[in-house]
Amino acid sequence: MNTIYQLGLSDEESSKREDAVFEVYRQDVENGDFSKLDISALDECRGDKLALAAAIDFQLRVYLAKRIAGEIFVIMCASPEQGSQRVMDGTDKTDMIADHLLVLDETSRSPWFGFLNEALGGEDVSPEQVERVMDAQAAANKTGDPYEKSREFYDRIFMETGGGLSAVQTALVAYDIAGLAMKEMTDQASGGEYAYCIEKLQRNGLSNEQITTLIAAYKEIMQKPNNAEE
Repeated sequence: MNTIYQLGLSDEESSKREDAVFEVYRQDVENGDFSKLDISALDECRGDKLALAAAIDFQLRVYLAKRIAGEIFVIMCASPEQGSQRVMDGTDKTDMIADHLLVLDETSRSPWFGFLNEALGGEDVSPEQVERVMDAQAAANKTGDPYEKSREFYDRIFMETGGGLSAVQTALVAYDIAGLAMKEMTDQASGGEYAYCIEKLQRNGLSNEQITTLIAAYKEIMQKPNNAEE
């Protein structure tokens, strides 16, 4: 299974890998594939080629960071260490695979399906079962943008850090900030794991003020109703 994120790469190697994927995304757009773009957000740039190109590049960078974050999240959630401790029935497993594939913007025909089916343990589920769940979720979100919240959160990270982080660093920051916010919302903010996440974020160059701001932003964004629910 080919992933953008690969554990153990140096910052330079990761950066080269990200740049190569970014150029593929750019080429896709030039070839008429706009699936990674929010076209409506580009309307204000019509007539200004430089502004339009910059806006497209920004959206592709956000998409790339979101994709890497999804890979990190899914790989961590489906790790053998966690999988060996988890027992789930067929329905739970189907729902979890569907959720992970949606996070990755993949289908039940991608190599990720086989990876998740094996990594999550238990009885195998079929691609058709997972596809039905994904279709149901897509139908529920048809009046809104299912990626709106994650896109807004990545926008906040880019703005707060001045765009100085690589896609992998941005993805890891997003993962840790989400974890800290969830711990705060479930009254688990006093443990060693919470402090360790803070230290990791500080090593990535974030100040305490930036960390606090991003945790608050994550909570605010995630508590907003989806467009489909309004």
